[in-house]
Amino acid sequence: SDANGFNRAVDEFNSYVSDAQTYIDCVISEGNSDIQSAESAISSSMRDLASDVESEVSSARSELQSARSRLR
Repeated sequence: SDANGFNRAVDEFNSYVSDAQTYIDCVISEGNSDIQSAESAISSSMRDLASDVESEVSSARSELQSARSRLR
């Protein structure tokens, strides 16, 4: 009957909506995980770069102080 067909269509639609929501939740979860991974990688790279620059500055300062001492 038409009512049975309609009810079947509603059930199929509800199943489709449920599957779509599961997919959307998965995409959001994966996206959030990717964002956290990227943020962690960027932060780590920035810390490493800052450490490298600090080491270079410290080395240059030491060389400059050593040169100044030799001039005295």
